[in-house]
Amino acid sequence: MVTDEIIQEWKDKMDEHERNQVSVLDAYFTNRRNLPGKNILDDDLIEAPKSTAEIIDELSEMMPLSIRLVADYMMKHEYGFTTSADGIIKWAIWRDMSGLM
Repeated sequence: MVTDEIIQEWKDKMDEHERNQVSVLDAYFTNRRNLPGKNILDDDLIEAPKSTAEIIDELSEMMPLSIRLVADYMMKHEYGFTTSADGIIKWAIWRDMSGLM
């Protein structure tokens, strides 16, 4: 299990540009989780798998993101994998569509 302390140690080793990228990822994942579940209104989280490239594309207007850093972020935050209908492996992400996590 990855703890907040492990995440902080990982961030402490980064340069400013990498920490800025992590801040953008933290904001993106505010209403997303690594496991299925429910939000505070007891609504189910919606499965919303994404590839690393899709995450980078969605955030490209904010700042350029490193493929390695995004993949490291996902692993450090214990996101698993899922296979889409076309056989492509993506990150298993569940999203709160209400915005109330």
